[in-house]
Amino acid sequence: MAERINGKWLVGRVGVDAGMVMVGDPCYLSDYGKKSSDGFEWVEGEVEAQKTANEFEYSYSGACAATLSDNSAGELGNGSAVAVSSGYGDGQYPVYAHYNHEGRIERLEVVFVPDEEEEDVEEDDEEEFSCHECDTSLTEDEVIWATADGVLTMNGNPYCDACLPEEKEED
Repeated sequence: MAERINGKWLVGRVGVDAGMVMVGDPCYLSDYGKKSSDGFEWVEGEVEAQKTANEFEYSYSGACAATLSDNSAGELGNGSAVAVSSGYGDGQYPVYAHYNHEGRIERLEVVFVPDEEEEDVEEDDEEEFSCHECDTSLTEDEVIWATADGVLTMNGNPYCDACLPEEKEED
């Protein structure tokens, strides 16, 4: 299960080895380029930093062009992905998920440079939830996400500690 930190869930880490991160729908990967027998495609070319955000192609060179642009980011392949510069280069960066009152992911956050001041503001702006059983008001730090049969999951219902159902054992 993901770790909860400052009202958000640490769902993983993203490795950066080229000073940039790309976020996209994996269904578009099969449409991208022809692969050689070993699964790779080698492409030579120049990066053009003067392109506008919508002109960046869905490729490594397109991601380079996007991250070298004035915004240090850009949309690739007409919305297939977004590439952003990590700012400081390579490393492992935490990825947090923020969930809405239905337990669905409403946004992802990749933290390249931790900022204590930003964390303080985020804690002050916490969304409130209601317990699925007793309707008690809960902050994001107090809510426990679970299914009706007690399985802890971020896609379940919001519960307070007192109303959390006991996990049912399988027969």
